[in-house]
Amino acid sequence: MKLRCRSLSLAAVAAALSLAAVRAPGLQDPKPNVRRPAAGALQRARELAKTAPEHDVLRRLAGSWKVSLRTTSPDGGVHEDQGVVVGKAMLGGRYLGLAFDLDVQGNEVEALQILGFDTLKGLYTASWRDTGTTWAIDCQGEPGDEAGVMTMFGSMVDAATPNGRPFRLQIDARSRAQVEVKIWEGMVGKEVLLQEQRWVR
Repeated sequence: MKLRCRSLSLAAVAAALSLAAVRAPGLQDPKPNVRRPAAGALQRARELAKTAPEHDVLRRLAGSWKVSLRTTSPDGGVHEDQGVVVGKAMLGGRYLGLAFDLDVQGNEVEALQILGFDTLKGLYTASWRDTGTTWAIDCQGEPGDEAGVMTMFGSMVDAATPNGRPFRLQIDARSRAQVEVKIWEGMVGKEVLLQEQRWVR
């Protein structure tokens, strides 16, 4: 009986110490020092969450397209390939997903490209992934003078240049019936046209 009482007493002491530790102000996890955003910042965040006219340009690419590709290799050879791409607006029109199904030199290539317009930074954005790699190729750029023409700059990454090399992507979506895409490699002024794409409904 004494052993049982002693065990109960020890359990009670342990519980009391645990409770005291939880209640002790110095032992509690401090609350993060988080500042509440000003009313103006909240309003700006709401405005930035809305779609912009640039998102309307992205939505022009929605739907199904037949794609013709003309690619120039480093040795000067030219390859003509075909495929299809289906564009679909995502997340309330804030992004556009492009699903490619291409026949490149007899090989089936699937790819996904996500286009967007970052209202916070005022930049068009693009991110590309395909079945020939396990990494993304990203680029971004400011809107130009011509509405419907998106020009973005990034770094082309592959097995030959894992640290990347400069490239420029231009998407001309001024026509709703036809889209022209061009990709150049190299610095501006010393660029080489790598690929031309033509999309038709």
